[in-house]
Amino acid sequence: MLNRRSLLTAAGGAAVLASLAACGARPGAGGGSNGKLTFALSAEPKGIDPATSGESNSGMVIRNVYDRLLELTDDGKDVVAGLAERWSVSPDGVGYTLHLRSGARFSDGTALDANAVVASLRRTMEVGQGASYLLTDRVKPANIVATDPGTVTITLDAPFSPFLRVLALDSVGAVVNPAVVAAKRTQADPTAAGWFARNAAGSGAFELVRWTPNQAIELKASAGHWRGRPKLGGVVLSSPVEPSTAVLQMQRGDLDVLGNLPVNLIERLEQDANVTVRDTPQLGTTYWVFQTERPPLNDVRVRQAICYAIDHDAIMARVVKSGGVALRGPIPGSLLDGYDDSADIAVYKRDVAKARALLAQAGHPDGLKIDSTYVPGYGTLKQIAEVMQGNLKDAGIECSIGELPLTTIIDKAGKGELPFFSWKSSLDYSSPDALLYGKLHGRATRSVEGNLAHYANPRVDALLDAARASSDPKAQAADWLAASAQISRDAPWLPLYQDVNRRAVRKAVRNFRENSLSRADLFAVEKG
Repeated sequence: MLNRRSLLTAAGGAAVLASLAACGARPGAGGGSNGKLTFALSAEPKGIDPATSGESNSGMVIRNVYDRLLELTDDGKDVVAGLAERWSVSPDGVGYTLHLRSGARFSDGTALDANAVVASLRRTMEVGQGASYLLTDRVKPANIVATDPGTVTITLDAPFSPFLRVLALDSVGAVVNPAVVAAKRTQADPTAAGWFARNAAGSGAFELVRWTPNQAIELKASAGHWRGRPKLGGVVLSSPVEPSTAVLQMQRGDLDVLGNLPVNLIERLEQDANVTVRDTPQLGTTYWVFQTERPPLNDVRVRQAICYAIDHDAIMARVVKSGGVALRGPIPGSLLDGYDDSADIAVYKRDVAKARALLAQAGHPDGLKIDSTYVPGYGTLKQIAEVMQGNLKDAGIECSIGELPLTTIIDKAGKGELPFFSWKSSLDYSSPDALLYGKLHGRATRSVEGNLAHYANPRVDALLDAARASSDPKAQAADWLAASAQISRDAPWLPLYQDVNRRAVRKAVRNFRENSLSRADLFAVEKG
């Protein structure tokens, strides 16, 4: 999925302070179980219905007012118990049985049982937005069944090995109270999506108190959560302000948690004795896409030459800095054990002589001309493009660089009209399959959500098909690794870095941590 993370908007510092007053909280006040955490959002959430809202600001609210069937580990490599305390998978890889924990209840006191889980999953399919395709493409509603009050069985149409990780997503596995759906639905809105966009009916550790648009969202601790009472009394998620204003508020203690800042402002906060900057690698990646069907980039030697001409180390050290982790091949190494140590992955270090030799072999001994495009205003893409332009010139490649609005790039890239352009991807689910199959399989759609490189390799397709159908984790990992190695040699992308979320947290806040999808579980967080 394209990462459309919104930029911080200039709303002025008064908005945060006004929202805190409206919520009855003095910034920085309280401690222990009575403390309120003030968390600065980077954009106003688009909605808080798990079935429709997938971006990170919505996710911060959804993550804490809803529980999921399973939970991702922080690194995204595996799942652990959530509402389902045990589960099993049939030998043929199509049958999933989830055993729910007893004692879980929605915030209104209604028991959260197997019937509620089935209704919630079927509602997501009926809504048909967001990540619903992860269900609708793989299971029929009638094959999601409550076999008893504590057990849910799901029978897929065909094996899909990442399915447990799908059930750990807010957009799929978060369970919505079906009694509230029934009460709020209308003939025009049978799934009550309109109501759920601004309201919540979950079983999470916190409950929604109010949402004041463009000011703040207030949550309160839920006394009846199955894990017990949260350490915080509540949370205020404040609407965004101009970055330098937010930094001043952080330094005064008016904000507890702040992120999505320019490098210079994050570095400023790193010097504050009362603030810690926490770096969390994300499942988003930044890279340049080659249109592999378009000459001269249809020749793998030309693509490899460009990769060898680029000074990746300089880009990371001088431009990206702590905002990313260098990519080895197409996927983040954190997704697959042994990936970062594999000698089979082609890693392109700058070698101008090798770049020139490859160009000569491809019939371009005197160099060539290419066009490159980037999205303006997205972090350091402009600076990266300028460094790449100079690097390519040293190898005899004249590269013109230009910027286009995101909407224009989406249109042109989807039509295959851009030969070499910047792109950001965030994974729909925490698995190599999401990136490799979704964006590099020969049958993946040639659209902005799919295979923009128009890349196809039958060997890669076979490996990805085998990994998707496998129920053997070791065989599956081997197939993903082999596919990644072949892709790295074919170079449909110029890989740059795995995104890192740099979050400033005041030292009075304890136990705050985020997962690789930029979500923070605030249950155990303390302040004081």
